[in-house]
Amino acid sequence: MLTTVGRLVILVSDGGANVGVTSADLIALHAEDADKEAIYRVGVGTGPAVSYNDGLMDVVTDKGRGAYVYLDDVDEAFHMFRDRFDEVMEVAARGVQVELTLPWYFKMEKFHGEEYSTNAEEIDPQHLAPGDAMIFNQLVRGCDAGVIDAADTLTVRARWQAPFTYEPKEATREVTLAELTGGSKEQLVKGKAIVAYAEALKAGTSGALRAAREQVIAANPGGDPELDEIAELIALHPSY
Repeated sequence: MLTTVGRLVILVSDGGANVGVTSADLIALHAEDADKEAIYRVGVGTGPAVSYNDGLMDVVTDKGRGAYVYLDDVDEAFHMFRDRFDEVMEVAARGVQVELTLPWYFKMEKFHGEEYSTNAEEIDPQHLAPGDAMIFNQLVRGCDAGVIDAADTLTVRARWQAPFTYEPKEATREVTLAELTGGSKEQLVKGKAIVAYAEALKAGTSGALRAAREQVIAANPGGDPELDEIAELIALHPSY
């Protein structure tokens, strides 16, 4: 399949195949070569949710640098391929990496995201689709409350490549701690609710799922459609 950014290999599966170490390494090898030629591998999962195993698609799309979508029925397939087609099939930014520079006295205690390191070469850059986002939920703490200065700054720097020309791009945003703590908390509350949802799915217990749903509902007084959908999905979980 040809797109505006190159070519796609689309794998449609019910997740029943088993990807062992050898197969995963083979996929990674070919995906690396294909990525240099702007060939991306997109995964489309299908079949009953109860028996679906996302292990295959997780490996294939991670190594193939493409999107992954699970479609549990015809209506969802119609919605994704009609209303959100570009998010599934297109690439807006190649090789995205995000760097966060904190004041010296801060230490990260918890991290919810793909991966992190003080060495950028240890992190696999990610391709982003149109309208996509990279979310890093972190808990940072100062070594001593007495040394924290609201006038100190933190810097976020994003680097990526243009999808057509591979031209390097960079954007930087610097804010003071006072500006950060004095701003709106809506997105932070939403992010924590999404993390609770993901952690509940990993736990798979009724208690975790119910607690996560309560947190999602509490974080959504304004009727955010994404949080509405998450609350509905949690209630449909077999262990809820």
